This record gives sequence, structure tokens and C-alpha cells, in this order.
Amino acid sequence: DVGPEEDLLHLVDEGGVDLPPPGEEAREAVREVLPGPPQGGAEAAEESGAGGRRPGSVVGGRHVRGGRRPEQGSGRAGAGKTGGKCRRRMAGSRVRIIAGRWRGRRLTVEDDPDVRPTPDRVRETLFNWLAPDLPGARCLDLLAGSGALGFEAVSRGAAHAVLVDRSRAVCDRLRGECDRLGAARAVAVIEADALDWLSRPRAARGAPAAAPFDVVFVDPPRRLEVHREAALRLVEHGWLAPAARVWFEMVGRGPPPDLPDGWTLLKSGRAGSVRYYLAARD
Repeated sequence: DVGPEEDLLHLVDEGGVDLPPPGEEAREAVREVLPGPPQGGAEAAEESGAGGRRPGSVVGGRHVRGGRRPEQGSGRAGAGKTGGKCRRRMAGSRVRIIAGRWRGRRLTVEDDPDVRPTPDRVRETLFNWLAPDLPGARCLDLLAGSGALGFEAVSRGAAHAVLVDRSRAVCDRLRGECDRLGAARAVAVIEADALDWLSRPRAARGAPAAAPFDVVFVDPPRRLEVHREAALRLVEHGWLAPAARVWFEMVGRGPPPDLPDGWTLLKSGRAGSVRYYLAARD
């Protein structure tokens, strides 16, 4: 918002007003270059807005431009919801690894609504839950997106992580992150549809995925409801080690993931619009 002095200077520049000393004389000079009150008495005043104010009127010594204040939370006049969304995307273009050997390193993220990195607060909760199981673990990050979960797991002591994503651009960027972090031996990137890849025979998996996984992350984009199907295929095709832990993440209000029989939800939580669950086979 601008103050009275700034409004008067604006009028000096655009209206050709010589700025007199503060007080009623200044206000009178301002009124001379502004539209007068609406004609027609009280009825016309009501039509022009509350209290007869019009766009471009002086209220309490201030110039009210356009008769409308920007919405709260917009950050600046004219930003509105679109401006806020742009700033959130820009802020989310880099994701920080929270702890471990790559602590503080940042991962680049595409400006893509399908790439939705797990928030820092939620990741901190997740890896606190996994702390006893993570050292030396083999991890699978399905629908990897930013790769934040897989890279964070290896940073904190997991032996290996496989990141699966169907987007070529995402996989190219993830491989670049592997090179930059010196993680090529610990992190494998596979370009494939996650559910199709889970259904392949063991012989078609390749060396990085030849053994079962101790930790699996299932964190799909908002519009995909694949939690139940992923759970079915993880069991059917032998992806899980006997004591494996599976993380399911969801966005928006709703019930827990509809898991098949034989699964137990060990822990759950919520942060803002993100719901998350840690599950295991019985």
C-alpha cells in the first residue's frame, strides 16, 4: 500500500498539481484534479459504492485508486491468485536435501504440476519414522518426480535407491543430479511407467532391481489414484523384502489409501493438504 505522501507525489507527476504545505490546502489541491462526488444525491452515492466513494476519490486524505484494495495475501497489487501460484512454483524449483552426507544440497525441479516434491516437514517426519530401517536399505522411489525421497534416503544411509519415472525430461534431470552428487553407484534412474514396470518379470528388471526392496515410496501426482494397484503389484511380483515399509502419500481430504487385504497402516499424519501413511505387510 502507498501512503498519503506517495499519492500526492503521484498526482503532482500526472495531474500537474503544485504541492502546497500539508493540511486542508493540500487536500483541496488534490480534489481539483479528481472526479467530484456523484451527482443525484444519496441514491447516486449508494450506486457508486459504500459511503458514496468512487474510484479515484480521496478518503481520509488518501487517494483510493480504482476503489478496490488488492486481496490480502496476494503479496502485491494485481498479483491475485495467479501471482501467488507463480511464486509458489518459483520457490519450489529447488528442493533441499535435509540431512546426511548431502545435507543442504539442492535438487532442481521442473515447473510441472505433475512434479510435486514432498514438503520438508513431511520428509522429516517420514525419515524419523524410517530411522531404524534405513541404514543399508534398498529403496524404490516410484513416480520419482523430484527424486527428493530417493536421494534423501541414500543421503541418510540407504545402500541403494531406484528412481522410476515415465517422463524423459524428469529422468534426464535425475541422472544429471546423480552425476552432480557423485551418486551414480548408489542411485539408478529408470524411465518407465511405474505400474507397468512393477508388472515386468524379474528377468526384465535389470541389475539395479534384481533384489526385493526394504523401503518403497509411493507418491503419485495429485490426479493419480494408484496406491491400491501399486500395493497389489508390489506383493504379486515379489518386490518387497519380508519386513519392508511402504510410504503412501496423498493430497487433499479423504480416507486412507484403500489397500488390499493383508496390509497394516503403522503410522499416519497430515501436514496442510498432504496426508501420509507408513504401511507394511502382515
